[in-house]
Amino acid sequence: MGADRQALQQEVFARILNRDNAPCSAGDFISVVRELGLMVNMDRAVVNHVLSHLQSHPQPPTIAINLSNDAVRDESFHDWLLERLGSFAQPGRFGIEINESSVLNNLAGIEKLRAALRSLDCLFGVDNFGVHPSGFGYLYRLQPDYIKIDGSLLQDIDSNAQDQFFVSSLISVAHSLDIRAYAERIERDSQRDQLQQLKIDGAQGYLYGAPKALS
Repeated sequence: MGADRQALQQEVFARILNRDNAPCSAGDFISVVRELGLMVNMDRAVVNHVLSHLQSHPQPPTIAINLSNDAVRDESFHDWLLERLGSFAQPGRFGIEINESSVLNNLAGIEKLRAALRSLDCLFGVDNFGVHPSGFGYLYRLQPDYIKIDGSLLQDIDSNAQDQFFVSSLISVAHSLDIRAYAERIERDSQRDQLQQLKIDGAQGYLYGAPKALS
């Protein structure tokens, strides 16, 4: 959500329905999917579902998904994803997010994927930004379209001067490279107001509404 409270893009969270037809949280099923070696299959299913939704809903906003670590490391998945997006009429409405730890653990591979996504005009973002001790030098190489500052760094942003200083630094680093900076897990007006003073480009969280099914 931008400063004018207009939706900048949407993010899809994968869920599996239980026996009562209610969505389970990721913590309830991801470990099982991983143990069965089905994480990449699940990512493929999510990509197909989102692209199908975009095809039947030709108007904005863009929809982004998070890739699992398994998919990030799987070059055959990269090839499949790029082929799938290459045959899609509006690839610019699709975005990929990868968490910062996964980026740092496979920077060369992600840099190649990032370049291919840019050629297709797909958005690329770094999720959970700011918590890794290795620093942010990789941003210059990767040049993501945006970063999402990890919610753990924003919990007390409306009251903690040290947090405000650190987050302001993260935003400045991103803006110096023409990278947009978004905030995660925002729940209070006071957090949003403080972040706007720090020149954040957008935010997401329960302040703007609870997740709902992708129609």
